Amino acid sequence: MPEKIERIVVHHSASPFGNALLIDRWHRERGWKEIGYHAVILNGRPYSAAEFLPWCDGEVETGRQHNFDDVIVSAEIGAHAQALGMNAKSLGVCLIGSKHTEFTAPQLRALIDWLRQAVGRIRRDFGIEARIVGHKEIDRAKPECPALDMERVRELAGGRLDHRIFDDRALLTFLEPVTGAKR
Repeated sequence: MPEKIERIVVHHSASPFGNALLIDRWHRERGWKEIGYHAVILNGRPYSAAEFLPWCDGEVETGRQHNFDDVIVSAEIGAHAQALGMNAKSLGVCLIGSKHTEFTAPQLRALIDWLRQAVGRIRRDFGIEARIVGHKEIDRAKPECPALDMERVRELAGGRLDHRIFDDRALLTFLEPVTGAKR
C-alpha cells in the first residue's frame, strides 16, 4: 500500500567524489536494486577527488525515480533511511562529500533550492507538510550524516533566511555543524 510522503531526508555520500551513476553502481554492488537516493547533488568532483570540474559543481542529478505525487509506491521506495521505516515514506537527497569541508557553496545552494522546491510542491499540490530531516536525526547509527547544521538548513529551506544574502564562505560557515556546546 502506498505511503504518504512525510519527510525529506538529507544525506551525504561518505565519499569525496561521486555522481548518481557511480552511487547507483555502489548500491547495486551492495545488493540493492538501484540507487537509494531520489536526488544527488554534485560537488564538482564527479569522477575523482583530485579532479574538480566547475561546470558540475551544484548540479542536481536524478537518482531513483519518483513522480512527485503525494505517495511513494513500491517502485519508488528509496533505500536511504531504513530507520523508523522512512524509506517507504520519504524522499532522499544526497550531497556528494563525507565531511563539511568537502561540500561547496554552489552545492549547498542547490540543496536549499531543491528542498524549497520539493517541500513547496508537495505542500501546494497535496497539502502535505513534508519535514526536512538529516539522516542523523532519524538514525543514531549515522551521527554525522549529513555533516551540516540541520536547524540552519531548515531555516534556509523554509524561507526564514535567504541563502543569497551569504557570500560563499559565509554560507559554508553558517551551515557548519555545531560541535560541543549548543549555540
